[in-house]
Amino acid sequence: MKMKSALAPALLALAAPLAAADTLVFSDDFNRTEAGAAWRFLWPEVALADGTLHARQAKAGHGAVARCNAAMRDGALEFRFRLSPGTSLNAVWNDPAYKESHGGHICRVAISEKQIRLGDDKLGLTHETVAMRRDPALRAEGDRRLAARSATIPRAIAPGEWHLLRMAINGEEMRVSLDGKEVGSLKSAGLAHPVKRDLHFTITGKEAWIDDVRVWSTPP
Repeated sequence: MKMKSALAPALLALAAPLAAADTLVFSDDFNRTEAGAAWRFLWPEVALADGTLHARQAKAGHGAVARCNAAMRDGALEFRFRLSPGTSLNAVWNDPAYKESHGGHICRVAISEKQIRLGDDKLGLTHETVAMRRDPALRAEGDRRLAARSATIPRAIAPGEWHLLRMAINGEEMRVSLDGKEVGSLKSAGLAHPVKRDLHFTITGKEAWIDDVRVWSTPP
């Protein structure tokens, strides 16, 4: 029987697949003590605790990272999360074979206490744009290019409470819901990248908890 501490999520209803034909390609409820073969934890501290994935930033300049392989082209990612004050959480899809964007990043949803940002990283985080954002003289243009491939939704997300997020991708469109209610969408060409293989969570700040990760793939 699954036993969780007081940090465990409230009973938020898990969503159904987007369509009857969708295939569940990855699922994890973290009801164990070791990461196992499915996950790689980088830049500690990342660990399983009380039936959840728990992480805090322990390396200056880079958040804690938990990475798994859950391939899809179109489909949906769903997970529960809980933030401590001053913490942000990114769920990022990569294609390690794609070399034209920073880190092979393809798309993301970034969550903080005040907003949710949707990003087409394939076209928004090109090497040229990343270099511009690191150059004080060119940063404004780099920021403009990134913003053109993003959608920022103001949204108060109370720290210390559990929430349920779903990110669904269909071709060039990404739609995101929070606690069962759609909060925003982004349409951008890079989202249609055919390979979204490498999923990772990045936690920046004090600490965050993640639970009940599920990924569905929608057939073409």
